[in-house]
Amino acid sequence: PAMHWYGWNKAPKHGDWYPEMANYQNHNWHEELIEINHRLSEMGVKKIPYVNVHLWDQFLPSFENEHAEKSLVTKPNGVIEDEPWSRNHNLFAICHANPQIKNKVLALFDRLVAEDGFDGIYIDQVASFNATLCFQKAHGHPTGGGKWWSEEYHNILNTLRSMMPEEKFITTESCCECYHDVFDLFLILDTCLQGKAFYQLCGCENCDSIPLFAMLYKDSAIAYGSVCSFADNTEQFEYNFMRNILWGMIPTCEGMELAEIKEDTEKWDIIKRG
Repeated sequence: PAMHWYGWNKAPKHGDWYPEMANYQNHNWHEELIEINHRLSEMGVKKIPYVNVHLWDQFLPSFENEHAEKSLVTKPNGVIEDEPWSRNHNLFAICHANPQIKNKVLALFDRLVAEDGFDGIYIDQVASFNATLCFQKAHGHPTGGGKWWSEEYHNILNTLRSMMPEEKFITTESCCECYHDVFDLFLILDTCLQGKAFYQLCGCENCDSIPLFAMLYKDSAIAYGSVCSFADNTEQFEYNFMRNILWGMIPTCEGMELAEIKEDTEKWDIIKRG
């Protein structure tokens, strides 16, 4: 079994402390995390922590101390890009063409795998969000669009791959053909997003379920999800679970506590039959 682990750093809100993902309230958390990961490893559970290196939280001390504005995506008028995920206007898009960012991101990945004992890394937004235009000339890339956005991510991810032991894995959100050579797994949640107003407002309207990606790239890019929620009724849960298997995806469940698994014997039977 594997655990796709949101909230592992116990941030106050989803969206805080990017891209560092450290715990800024509990100074003993690093040691506690290592112990938790050790116990999970003894149980045979693979741990995949959520990280986001696409955005920088302006409330972090590093935002000012490391002059984050030099590494952020900039509009033609010089204004820093503020994306819709930032409800408190604290998250700004990072341009990975800046060497400062590459070193910062790779140091984070190395800590998570080498020190904290994780079995892989889930890097949010890379394959799901569009290549962003950046007009900051100091970054060294062509201003505006171009293939440089994908190339910079490839540069970081290929370096990460060379750093990590062979048995560790790298995964990202959604799927995108240009990244199928640098990720081991893709978290595809398209069947979960249909009809959700928030995603429609953010322009993420492409939520139709299309199994073609998993069929074409089943040997080089394995998909997991879509999510089977214990909050669904039994019929919907079974439909999603079996469809994922038929489409060549690793079925993924969410939203349950251990007690619920023991109590909801019907869903547990579905998982065991799958």
